[in-house]
Amino acid sequence: MKDYNVAVGAGSRLPISRKHVREVLNMIKGMNLDKAIERLELVKNFKRAVPFKRYKKDMGHKRGMSAGRYPIKACDHIIKLLFNAKNNAVNQGLQEEKLYVHEAITMMNISKNKRLRARKGPFIKSAKSLSIRIKVKEKEETEKKKKITKEVKKK
Repeated sequence: MKDYNVAVGAGSRLPISRKHVREVLNMIKGMNLDKAIERLELVKNFKRAVPFKRYKKDMGHKRGMSAGRYPIKACDHIIKLLFNAKNNAVNQGLQEEKLYVHEAITMMNISKNKRLRARKGPFIKSAKSLSIRIKVKEKEETEKKKKITKEVKKK
């Protein structure tokens, strides 16, 4: 079943930390798209930290949260993907003001082993990379909200 009010922004083989990406995506899930981009810009400028909930061993506290960091490289790539998803939504005819981050997932790519010669035989170094998929959806008004807005307009 195809969902027509969803747009996707995806990136593959990104050279960033999967742990940082996971925490950033958890922060922006369910958030309004413009607000999410604005929040990530604040993280890049060291104005607001990303709360780390899972990967927080030996991590310092930040103001207003228990443990947090400023993952700038991850935020850069995610901002690009959010703009990509926003442009895809506009091309599909969705309204920019109603868009929110519906789903944000990260996946490890299959690593390609690089064989490097050493003196005593082959040395295998694996190159790991990451894929991210962000779905944005148009927020629908519920029936109660529609009734309330109609009553307010009548008054």
